[in-house]
Amino acid sequence: NVTLCNVEVKDGNSKEKTATIPTIEPGDTKSVKFTHVVTEDDIKAGEVINKATVKDTPSNEVTTPTEEQKEAVEVTKKVTGEDKNKDGKYALGETIHYEVSVKNIGNVTLSNVVVNDGNSDEKTKTIDTLVPGETKSVEFTHKVVEDDIKAGKVVNKATVKDTPSNEVTTDTEEPREAVELTKTVTGEDENKDGKYALGETIHYEVSVKNIGNV
Repeated sequence: NVTLCNVEVKDGNSKEKTATIPTIEPGDTKSVKFTHVVTEDDIKAGEVINKATVKDTPSNEVTTPTEEQKEAVEVTKKVTGEDKNKDGKYALGETIHYEVSVKNIGNVTLSNVVVNDGNSDEKTKTIDTLVPGETKSVEFTHKVVEDDIKAGKVVNKATVKDTPSNEVTTDTEEPREAVELTKTVTGEDENKDGKYALGETIHYEVSVKNIGNV
């Protein structure tokens, strides 16, 4: 039956926490607004429960459902660096460097995210944690082998559980057959004067080195 002044409305689960109404005359109603940004804890709880108070008087409790928990990632792979000759084709024995980026597009934090790359030297890498919206990267390498040369390319992609990355294709140099021959005399002449006599046998060794890539 009296006018209320500086009425403080509290909402502990809101962004604003408090709001003040300057005056409320008897029988009058005035409103204030609060907001709440949905958090990961709200997602895990499945709801947001909220009520306001004025001094010791609580409001009704309001329950708002949240979306279900969703674990989801986006995986992107790319080649970093370039081949030794910078002609876009990797030679036998050269190492291709990859970067795999994993983005959490779900609504809960992911822990111990295992990135698989079966055609890499490392096979797997683990990302400790990924909060929603965050992106982290890991690196893989692949050493070019003869089968890659014969195929003319290295095809590679990474996966996180059942989610694959884009497929990355890297060209390799063309198969090349080439040898290097070296011939030397083994042993020496009977008199050891460096001159072979009639009927003596000269012994040779021929070494063949494969300087190709197959």
